[in-house]
Amino acid sequence: MSSAGTRERERYLANMARIQPGAVLAHRARHWTVTKLRRTETGVMLTLVCGRRSVKAYVGVCHTGPDLWQSGLRVVTPPPASREMFRADRGAA
Repeated sequence: MSSAGTRERERYLANMARIQPGAVLAHRARHWTVTKLRRTETGVMLTLVCGRRSVKAYVGVCHTGPDLWQSGLRVVTPPPASREMFRADRGAA
């Protein structure tokens, strides 16, 4: 039996894993690929690429993980390492 703090930490780590390099995020109708992630004291600085465009976006982090909604972003596909993990889960069911 795990404590509430342990479960919260696991949820935080899982949410942070969703924005690792290789993940695809959406802002309105445009899809952006995360190419670089740099952690700061209160958030993360993401380098996003869409075609030839490259932008840097700051995403604040709260106790549950990155606050993508506040930045107008949403996860379309997780990074490649996470995709393999999700495929293994489906095959086991």
